[in-house]
Amino acid sequence: MNWIISLLTVTILMNRIDAVIYYLNDTEYNRMPPVFKLDDYQACLRKTDGIYCTVEFNLVSNTESELLQLIKEYSEQTRTHYNHSQLTHGICVNDRCQNYIRSASLAQRSSLEQCLNDIFIREYQLTTQVTEFTCSSRYQSREEFDTLDKAVAILVIIILGLNITGSLYDIRYKKQATDEGFLLCFSLPRNWKRLTTYASESDSRIERFKSLNGIRCIILFGVVMVHSTWPMIRAGENSHHLELMYYKLRQNFLLSGSLAIQSNIVISGFLLAYNMEVFSETNNINWYIIPKVIILRYLRLTPIYALVVALNASWIKFLERGPLWQVSVQRLLSHCRSDWWRNLLYINNYKYHAVCLMPTWYLAVDMQLFCLGIILFVLLRKKSYQKPVLITILILGMITIAVHTYVRDLNAIFMISPQECRNLFETDSTFNETYKMGHTNVPSFIIGMMAGYYVYESQKSGLKLSSSRILQFMYWSLVPLGAVLMFSGELFYRDAPRDPVAVRAAYAALSKPLFGTLLALLIVGTIFKIDNLYRKVLESNLWTIPNRLNFCVFLVNFTLIKLYVGKMQSLIVISNTTMVLLAFSTIVASFVVAVPLWMLVEMPCARVTKYYFTRRFFKKLNKNE
Repeated sequence: MNWIISLLTVTILMNRIDAVIYYLNDTEYNRMPPVFKLDDYQACLRKTDGIYCTVEFNLVSNTESELLQLIKEYSEQTRTHYNHSQLTHGICVNDRCQNYIRSASLAQRSSLEQCLNDIFIREYQLTTQVTEFTCSSRYQSREEFDTLDKAVAILVIIILGLNITGSLYDIRYKKQATDEGFLLCFSLPRNWKRLTTYASESDSRIERFKSLNGIRCIILFGVVMVHSTWPMIRAGENSHHLELMYYKLRQNFLLSGSLAIQSNIVISGFLLAYNMEVFSETNNINWYIIPKVIILRYLRLTPIYALVVALNASWIKFLERGPLWQVSVQRLLSHCRSDWWRNLLYINNYKYHAVCLMPTWYLAVDMQLFCLGIILFVLLRKKSYQKPVLITILILGMITIAVHTYVRDLNAIFMISPQECRNLFETDSTFNETYKMGHTNVPSFIIGMMAGYYVYESQKSGLKLSSSRILQFMYWSLVPLGAVLMFSGELFYRDAPRDPVAVRAAYAALSKPLFGTLLALLIVGTIFKIDNLYRKVLESNLWTIPNRLNFCVFLVNFTLIKLYVGKMQSLIVISNTTMVLLAFSTIVASFVVAVPLWMLVEMPCARVTKYYFTRRFFKKLNKNE
């Protein structure tokens, strides 16, 4: 045991020479002030004239401080450590700052700094610089009911009115009613039946795409699981435990899971190419179709998206608050009020500090790549052009990622580090410049399109892949290879100096298309029934209903997580049990909220778009031809 302690001591001393401390034992770690600390919120506000302030501040020192040097050197390992010089504390003013602050409205940065300095000089011989704060009291004024709140309320009333009217009309005239009436699009009985009934596709070729339901649902569950770790990262009581979790193999799934989102991009490219090929069997393809298809796509996605953005910009402010409301929900609300138009134009992924429904960067990427894909489809009407042009774009996309990573000195992968995740990656250059931008996700989309073209032509020619042992073995290896590729990103979290930028650029350029290729091969294998090992799981009817709710769950899950953090009144004890319970609770809550959203908004708007826009657009298109 002594030799282990000696080795760790030598390691720490050697790391100090490099101004980076990779590891601290509990004794040394506990010398540092806690990253998060909350006084009892309810007990404070129950007091007469109780005042509670949540403060974000930096640690500084006017003199040389061995403790501050330790904090800075430990915080230099940004991949797996918090910045321990940037703290968030909730303070009951009545208990600790009575001499400096007399009321919540009179709280100032200088008075808070004086109070914190009094505490931190006494306990740590350090001073503070307040960067952000919010104070509340039991007598604070309520939020005003403004014009936006009224407009959103009217919109919700109209939606509810349409659904009630449509449902009553359906019940009253059930025998005479057809599926094409406007009011029937808002019939709750019919929409419930559409949600809960499995209906086979009229086209047997598309029926064989059932495996996509399973893939999309598995990816969605993974996304929600990763999102559900944010409360622990943003308000964890035992931050050292979380930092040590980066050394545990079982946590690498969450750390490296960011690559899995490429699955949805591949599927999007696949379906666009395949469905447009099927569409071209009965329609001539020309340049006029591009704006029509893009408008239909916009109408399909935007109504429910706009409603969720509107609710996040207005009515959530009236909910009950906790000490972390400002750093969690208030930022969401203010960003949705100022940046709503970027979201609804699907350009929010090209902006730093895009906090309004942060995960919806993917919707922007999907829309941008969809526009690129439909243009390419029309451009590549001659089959001989398809392969060389798509391969060229694929290579250019990979080069773009490599050059961007090299020039900007970015990370090889999107790294879920504690400090950046704590701030929702607002200033993380890799996340903002390569992970969530449209042009840096082109390779996976192109691979999906190539797979879509291949499957269509193969089905058309009646191709049947033989289930040979070699082919089955190659097929079975796809999931393990994908897992190995995902876990390989863990190498960039290791305790070591940062890898050379050339290595990072090469990995960034290759990892997305390699993962996309493995996923595309998996899809092709399930469609042509190479083996039942994965196909039976992915094609199960159990995925049908979750897949229909997929979009709504994606839209609401992170808002629910932020509301949870905004309302909680104590820190979370980080553990594997807590992580599992948070993930399970978030998944269940997201689906519970998604059901009424799907029935009241998403499905009715989709039916209206189908009956009153899609058919008219393509009738006019055929007349023009």
